[in-house]
Amino acid sequence: MRISNLLSIWILVCCCGSGVAYAANSGITYKTYRQNKNTRIHVLTLDPSKVKVIAARAQDMGQGISFVPELAQHYKALAAINGGFFRHNQPTSSVGLPAGVLKINQDWYGIAYRARGAIGWDPSNNVVLMDTLQTKSKLSINKKVFPIHAMNKTANGNRAYLISDSYVEPILVDQNVNIVFSGSRVDAVYDSTNFSVPRGAYAYSLGKKLAAQNTPIKIGDPVKLEITVLPQINPANAKIWNKLPYIVGGGPLLIYNSKVVNDFNAEGMRADFLNAPHARTAVGILADNNWVLVLVEQDILQERSGMTIPELQKFMQSLGCVMAVNLDGGGSSAMYATSAALGSVANLNISLGRPVADALLVLPREIINS
Repeated sequence: MRISNLLSIWILVCCCGSGVAYAANSGITYKTYRQNKNTRIHVLTLDPSKVKVIAARAQDMGQGISFVPELAQHYKALAAINGGFFRHNQPTSSVGLPAGVLKINQDWYGIAYRARGAIGWDPSNNVVLMDTLQTKSKLSINKKVFPIHAMNKTANGNRAYLISDSYVEPILVDQNVNIVFSGSRVDAVYDSTNFSVPRGAYAYSLGKKLAAQNTPIKIGDPVKLEITVLPQINPANAKIWNKLPYIVGGGPLLIYNSKVVNDFNAEGMRADFLNAPHARTAVGILADNNWVLVLVEQDILQERSGMTIPELQKFMQSLGCVMAVNLDGGGSSAMYATSAALGSVANLNISLGRPVADALLVLPREIINS
């Protein structure tokens, strides 16, 4: 179907009289659309010459999970949407652990367990990439290479896991040995005492069987963490991907090189997730390098509300996206923009339910992320 035909599907809802809300020189434009009488779609268009996008965790403002407006206001953001998928850090339900790739300001908080759609970018030079990503992870201690089988779990047997400071619960030292590092040296070793991962540090949890097969690790031993990004669609971009300070995983990848992605088998998405209507959140890049942040509302009390993934793809294509990826949705779906950014009398504040672990924040160009 031609894009010109797709445009006729979406009905622009009048907002501020003209169907468009924006403040002069803010770099942000807001529009609303309707797919049908029960589904409203919110779109923020961002000019990267005037604003920049960062990712931020609720944990870095002192909370395990937070509502998107709280994150935005803490960082003095002009606008925001929810970020990637997360899981609760059981048994503590007030903390969110990344369920996929998450890299913020060069620090890793989540790695890929299978190749799934993701966005990576550098706000300093406006480089933005999307692809389905896999990661390859390893840890070197005393020049000996150790495996990383997963992230933010505790190990046993012959398994070994990397744990970030997103894991805030005390780590029970039972069937494992744990080393803690924050730079190029081992800071601590725990083989009998329970502990928590310090802020800004990592723990490496080895099952005791694996630890027993190696020379004992000591405080001060040299350590090097290597997490390598492996783009699956365009491997030639690997070098660029591995330099990007921000990567947020989602899935599935919706549009690549202006074409709708038709095969989701590699991403392993469930059929009901793809084909049933849900609230959705997505991010896209237009041909002029502008960003679009999209939130699809769902009223669960109304028949045929929300969007399927194929419907979301068509909508993102109708906006002119050359790249687009689905982010966390459902009850995590949230969008925020200040009245100053939109030239309106009130803030835009849409939340469909729950607090989240991380968000994409839109900042004025002059504000430097700290």
